[in-house]
Amino acid sequence: MLKVAMAVSDDIDVEVAVANVLSECSDQMDGKLPQVGILFTSCMDADFKAMLARITAHYPDMELIGCTTSGEVTSTQGFSEDSVALLLLSSDTVHFATSVARDISKTPEISIQKAFEECKAKLASDPVCAIVLPDGLTIGSIPLDRLLCSVMGESFPVFGGLAADQFNLVQTFQFCGGEAYSDAMPVLLFGGDLTISAGVFPGPVPFGPFHEIDSSESNIIHSIDGKTVKEFYIEEFGELNAAYSNFPFAVYPEHDDNYFLRSPFQVDEDTGSMAFLGTFPEKFRVRLSQALREDIRRSAEKANKKLLSDLREQAPELILIFPCTSRRHVLGSETDKDFALLRSSAKHVPFFGFYCYGEIGPFSVGLPTLFHNETVTSVALSSKAHKIDDKKTF
Repeated sequence: MLKVAMAVSDDIDVEVAVANVLSECSDQMDGKLPQVGILFTSCMDADFKAMLARITAHYPDMELIGCTTSGEVTSTQGFSEDSVALLLLSSDTVHFATSVARDISKTPEISIQKAFEECKAKLASDPVCAIVLPDGLTIGSIPLDRLLCSVMGESFPVFGGLAADQFNLVQTFQFCGGEAYSDAMPVLLFGGDLTISAGVFPGPVPFGPFHEIDSSESNIIHSIDGKTVKEFYIEEFGELNAAYSNFPFAVYPEHDDNYFLRSPFQVDEDTGSMAFLGTFPEKFRVRLSQALREDIRRSAEKANKKLLSDLREQAPELILIFPCTSRRHVLGSETDKDFALLRSSAKHVPFFGFYCYGEIGPFSVGLPTLFHNETVTSVALSSKAHKIDDKKTF
C-alpha cells in the first residue's frame, strides 16, 4: 500500500514554513522513510535553492520534484496561497523514479525522451503512469501532448499541470532533486502494484454551431469560416477587446466527440490571426464556450464521480489534482468550494495539487494524453492490495 504524508504551511517566514511541513510530514510517516516527495509553492519571492536544500538535507535519499504555482490545493487545508505544500510517498509495492527534461522550448522531443528514458532505467518495474510539471510560460507552441504520446505510447497515461507564478506571467520554476530550473519539465514515473483512474472535465460549456477552421499552424489560427479570427470574434460579440479571452474554443478533433479547450491570449492586429494557449490537432472543428461559476462546479462534480467510480473495487489512497488558474479567477471568493465535493465524497482520501497554467491528462485511462486549458485533471492512485472493503471513505 501507499504511505502518504502531507502538510501545508502559510507562515510568513518561508524558512519556518518549510520547517513546519517537514516536521508534520515526518510525524505522519511514523518512522518510515519517504521514497519520493512533491513540493508545490506559490511563494514566488522565496529562495528556492535554500528551500530544496533544507528538504534534501532532511531526506537525503528521497527523490523530489515540484514547481511554483498559483495556489496550492490540499485535503487538509483546501485552497491556500503564499504557502508551501509537501507530499511524501513510500511503498513496498509501488515504485517511483524521477528525472527532469531541460530546455524544453529549445529541444522538446530530445529533452522529454531523455528524461523518460532516465526514469525507466531507474524504475524497478514496468511504468504504470507519470506526473509531469512543465514550465507554464515557455511551451505554448510545443505539441506537448503529442510528444508525450510519441515517447511513451498513445495509451500510456500522463497527468500533471504547468508550473505557474501567481499569475504574474514573468517566470515559473520547476524542481528536481536539489535544483530549481526554468524552461524544464520534472517527471515522476510510477510503477509496480498500482491501479489508477482519471477524472478530466472542462469547465466552460460549448454553445452555438460548429465552425470550420480554414488555416492554422501550431498554436495559431489564421482563419475560420472564411474570415480572420479577429473578424470572427468581432462578428460574434460586436467588438474585440479583452473579453474574447472569456470565450475559449472547444476543440473537437476529427472523428472524436470529446472536446478540449484552447484559450485565446494574443491577436495579431495586422493579420487578424490569433494565438492560443496550446497547439491544435491536424484536423478539427471548434465551437465557442463560456464558463460560469455553476459550470465550474458541475465540471468538478463530474470529474470526481468518474474518478472514483472508475476504480471499481479499488479504494483510492491518494488523488493528485490539477485545476486551471482560470477556474480560481472565475470562482473568486468561492475558490475553496471547488474541492468541497471531493472532500465530502472521499472523506478519508488525501488529495494534493495546485492551480496551474495548463492541465495534462487523458479523458480515461487507455485514451491518449491531452493538453487542456480551463479544465481540472486528476488521477486517483490505489495499490492493488487496497480493496474497496478496506476503505472508510464511501
